[in-house]
Amino acid sequence: MKARESVEALKRREKSKFVTTKNERAVERAAQRYSQQYQQQQASINNNISNINFSVVAKFVSVALVAFARFAY
Repeated sequence: MKARESVEALKRREKSKFVTTKNERAVERAAQRYSQQYQQQQASINNNISNINFSVVAKFVSVALVAFARFAY
């Protein structure tokens, strides 16, 4: 009787171990997915910032050129 109980306990433990590893894999996949999304968002934000910086510099240069042209002639 005791041997059968220990076999049942082993089966339950193995089953719960499988469920745990399955859950861990699901969590890992979700973490990778969110990490990938975060990296893509950061890249997009950095790209937008550099575009804005370029736009600001271009505006400043064009204003400076117009001012120089007005005062020079």
